[in-house]
Amino acid sequence: MLYSYLVNEKFARIVPSEFIMITVVMCYSLIHMALTSSTITFYVQNAMVIACTLAPIFYYCWFGNEVKLKSLQLSDNVYNIEWTILNNNVKKGLLMIMNRARIPIEFTSANILSMNLESFVMVLKTSYSLFNVLVNSQKQ
Repeated sequence: MLYSYLVNEKFARIVPSEFIMITVVMCYSLIHMALTSSTITFYVQNAMVIACTLAPIFYYCWFGNEVKLKSLQLSDNVYNIEWTILNNNVKKGLLMIMNRARIPIEFTSANILSMNLESFVMVLKTSYSLFNVLVNSQKQ
């Protein structure tokens, strides 16, 4: 629990800037691909740039999602042990663990954006929306 707060505090300063930077890089690469007609290697290079810039955020979101899911499973896992043969003090301790485990451990970005797969999809949608706005403004 305390470890999750320490990790969340450290990443809360780093990850938001990465989200913004990756959105900008992805928009720039998409616009560059849309407005420039070139060879297939050009498109492959830009696709690789986009994939490489998305990878770190995907990792943060994937493993943040896994931590949340595993923390939610803890209560069920505690219940599934042979707790009936344990003494009352241990049962009370397990009950306290189960009550605390109902609140998931979540990593956030700047205490605003939860680090899960929904956030990753939101970054993709935001980048694509910004790309559409910029391309449409370029055409006019």
